[in-house]
Amino acid sequence: MLKTTLQIVNGSTSKVNCISVGATIRVPALSTITKVVNESAADAIISALATKYPSLVITDQGDYDDGVAYPYMPFAKNKLIATTAPGVTNDTTEGYSIGSIWIDTTASPRAVYQCVDSATDAAIWKNLTLDDQPFAEKTPVNAVAASGTVTFSATGPAVHVANVQASGTLTFSGSPSTPHDDDTVTIGTDTAEKVYTFKTTLTPTEGQVLIGANTEAALANLKLAINRTDPTTNDGVKYKIAAANPTVTADAIGATTLVITAIVAGAAGNAIASVGSNHGAFGAATLADGVDHVHESLTVGTDEFVFVTSRTGAGSKEITVSTNTTTMAENTVAAINADSTVATAANTGAAVTVTAAVKGAAGNLIALTKVATATTITNVTSNKWKLGVDGTVGVANETCADASYLYHCVAANTVSGTNWRRVSLGTVY
Repeated sequence: MLKTTLQIVNGSTSKVNCISVGATIRVPALSTITKVVNESAADAIISALATKYPSLVITDQGDYDDGVAYPYMPFAKNKLIATTAPGVTNDTTEGYSIGSIWIDTTASPRAVYQCVDSATDAAIWKNLTLDDQPFAEKTPVNAVAASGTVTFSATGPAVHVANVQASGTLTFSGSPSTPHDDDTVTIGTDTAEKVYTFKTTLTPTEGQVLIGANTEAALANLKLAINRTDPTTNDGVKYKIAAANPTVTADAIGATTLVITAIVAGAAGNAIASVGSNHGAFGAATLADGVDHVHESLTVGTDEFVFVTSRTGAGSKEITVSTNTTTMAENTVAAINADSTVATAANTGAAVTVTAAVKGAAGNLIALTKVATATTITNVTSNKWKLGVDGTVGVANETCADASYLYHCVAANTVSGTNWRRVSLGTVY
């Protein structure tokens, strides 16, 4: 008959004497006892004691058979009528400890397990079942790292280019080079074009800029007007402007020059008109040299690798671009192996295999994506690595078998470990 061990703690200053569900319970004041009861009555006894004596702390310490341990440890929790095999979460948080016994009564024959490590979420239970076979029947596996493949074609990815703002230089020439009264400078787009008119004396009227003593003074006042700098002091004195130019800023100034730069970077700035009159002229009718951003990259986990003309060094997370596909692959391997926090890489020709640094199914959650031309990614599922497999948890020197192999664990094995070895059972001789 199954028995249950109860630990009963009486924290009060009064003793407890109780006959409940066929059991006599006596607990002196301020003391702890253990009581063995029939397993079938244990729950009822616990409920009755808890109701009548709420000060008692009652702990079910596990079941055993007729008071004879297998092996019995009075302060170790056992589970002798389980319906499944124990797992890694049947650990110390559930009251199990080293030496705890677990019997899966649904297995045929019944399987007996003993806890050899009760660490939280990493419990290890050793199958003690021998029955008529020398080793437990099990097919353990070693962990396999998740991976994915990146392949480059002949043209290679595009080189990363940052946005560049369009610009132009207004230059006043002649002798003297100072703007004349009513000379104009026009800057902006069709929908936001602004005309600035130089004046010897401000009327003041919207768009006017004071010429001042010389060319440099005139350009300085134009800069103030374009940017609408300090209007409290300058508006109506050095310029008359209601708002700063919405498309450009005025920057570096020289004796006869002023640099105008598009506010928004990119090729769209090259459409901004830049027109002078008389002594003042730009190099072209519009601003120039604006470049759109080009951002091609390969992402491994949280590490983004950018394709560049020449890698700057370790830690840069840059990959040097090449039109030779093998060289492109080798450059990628070198960058990942130097800078990645989650992966290693190797290539065969133009194909790069990127592999999780830690083996196991957790690697199947790591991203492998690209924003790049002439580049393909395969062997992934929903842009994440695949093929990662958890290893079978095992203890050192654990041995088991299946129909084809004899397995031996050379050292404690975790879900990311590869400590299982196997020998083929061969054929009949």
